[in-house]
Amino acid sequence: TAAVMSGIAAFCVQQMLKALDPTREAREAAVVRKKEIARRLGRPNIVTNQYEDIIAGDVANPAEISTTFDTIGGLDATRRALQEIVILPLLRPELFANGSLLRPVKGCMLYGPPGTGGCII
Repeated sequence: TAAVMSGIAAFCVQQMLKALDPTREAREAAVVRKKEIARRLGRPNIVTNQYEDIIAGDVANPAEISTTFDTIGGLDATRRALQEIVILPLLRPELFANGSLLRPVKGCMLYGPPGTGGCII
């Protein structure tokens, strides 16, 4: 009976710690979001850790983004540069297949003071 009592006590302590965890709701929401993303990508059996689950919760679904380049006022030069640097290599990879000068870039950094449009782009 001592083993049963210690098992019950351990279970109660575990449930109390789970109930008192301030990040529990965020972690559970992140797991749900990760499963949604994995299902949408056709890879429902993705194994991740709790940190990757939180990151997956911040990934935007492209189908839910209502902002387009046409709805962004101004920033014409920046939009044109993004089209040439990021989007064109994704749409037409054959243009960038040969040679070392015309390779797709590995990333793009938008910088500037607050309110200059980096986040909306």
